[in-house]
Amino acid sequence: MPNYEEIIALWQPQQANLWNVQLTDVSEFTGGPDTLSLAIAKISLPKETTTEIEVPYQNSVVWFAGSTKIEAFSLSFRDYVDKNVAAAIIAWRKRIFDNITGAGWLARDYKKTGRITLWSPDFTSFTRVWSIRGAWPVSASYGDLSFDSSDQVMIDVTLRVDKAVAENGFAASPYVPPSNNARV
Repeated sequence: MPNYEEIIALWQPQQANLWNVQLTDVSEFTGGPDTLSLAIAKISLPKETTTEIEVPYQNSVVWFAGSTKIEAFSLSFRDYVDKNVAAAIIAWRKRIFDNITGAGWLARDYKKTGRITLWSPDFTSFTRVWSIRGAWPVSASYGDLSFDSSDQVMIDVTLRVDKAVAENGFAASPYVPPSNNARV
């Protein structure tokens, strides 16, 4: 029987602090290519949900997979006085709805792409990448203020994406789709 304790002792845990996010085409809001990416303090990884289809059959029920969606997820940004992260997020949100004029924009004006990269401790051996497409801020909360605190202002954003694709680093072996004549 294998000694599982010795086997697990050689596994490297994925650490929650070894990651970065790159949002493409947001420099028009920030004045620089990495302002929003460098200001992110915390992010939730994508969550997939598949609806269930219930089909009654004789005296039982058979279940099938329905449509799958990626849930909206959250990001927390650190606000910086000299980089004005809040202004960048406000500018991005104005591409969705301008609360002064009441005008909305086209999806091509506010939907962005990006990557969430998880790193190994040596930053070279292993990486995992989530490719995100059609990303846009559904909501933004620009922080809390208090005379009793000198904490940094945090901006919380809910990000909606059309697609979140797990790319390199997630598969132990290449995916092979089942043949059409596969039986359960």
